[in-house]
Amino acid sequence: MSKIIESAEDVSLLRAQGIIKNALGSDNDVAILFNSLSKDLTLDQDTSLYELHGEVHRYWKERRVRVYLMKNYFRNPWAMLSLIGAVFLFFFTIAQTAYTIISYHNPAKN
Repeated sequence: MSKIIESAEDVSLLRAQGIIKNALGSDNDVAILFNSLSKDLTLDQDTSLYELHGEVHRYWKERRVRVYLMKNYFRNPWAMLSLIGAVFLFFFTIAQTAYTIISYHNPAKN
């Protein structure tokens, strides 16, 4: 369970879905309890739980950056639009700079 519950947000999500019941008081206390229960334990490599844990770990390791960005920076759709606009402006600025440098070194002959 300590791999599923890492923060108070995880506890509140599980509590809202009716998976766990909180009798300790705060969600943070429940998270601390679950994280301290299995502090020095290891999974037996012959169990299916070990394989499942490995699959979940690989899944979240691959998607950690995207989840972090979506959770912290792109909650609002305008944030994504402004990022796309900034990327276009950046590329246009690079193109304009390259064109200016090329025209400076190869002036038009009149």
